[in-house]
Amino acid sequence: MIAPRHEPQPHWCHPVCCAAAAAPPPGLVLLEIGPGNGAFLDRLATAHPDRHLIGIELCWQRFIQQQHRCARHGNVSLYRGNARRTLPLLAQAYPCATIYINFPDPWPKRKHARNRLLQPDFLTLCAASLAPQGELFITTDDHAYAQTVARLAADTPQLRNRHVTSWVTHDASAFATYFATKWQRLGRTIYYQHYEKTVRTCGRESLPD
Repeated sequence: MIAPRHEPQPHWCHPVCCAAAAAPPPGLVLLEIGPGNGAFLDRLATAHPDRHLIGIELCWQRFIQQQHRCARHGNVSLYRGNARRTLPLLAQAYPCATIYINFPDPWPKRKHARNRLLQPDFLTLCAASLAPQGELFITTDDHAYAQTVARLAADTPQLRNRHVTSWVTHDASAFATYFATKWQRLGRTIYYQHYEKTVRTCGRESLPD
């Protein structure tokens, strides 16, 4: 879960665990915002040893936990900071093939909704940080949040839904993260959303076949 309620909002921080600090990693990166306990990032690093992975974490304790978990990989960089500030700086150097956001804090009370990570400006930032035809994956167990994200993404010109519906509730390829496993055991529905960055050609948007 992303953005703990009482965690201070730090400014940009340099990487603490980085295997390629001296030179940009080759190719496009895979990036996770709010890696939690680091299990998903660890899984990605194992599944894609030829790719460079980046995690952006706000919570200090989780950042340390992720650092220990991912230390065995030579293709993971961890950054501690506010994703709103960190992502645009990273994207200048490392265009993203894929951005993953798993179970962001839903802030369910209406008066707290302004604290949600997934606001119009942040979805625009995610789209800008993606390489052409890059992908954005968002997973949540909160139906209202999923509805809001679907509406906001539909209003984001550079993003297009890759599902026929606003989301799917079963994804055989999805890694069972800590929160996914926890919520499914409690009988909650998981909402998987998948967007792709559109490519403008002669004023028209297009996607690969």
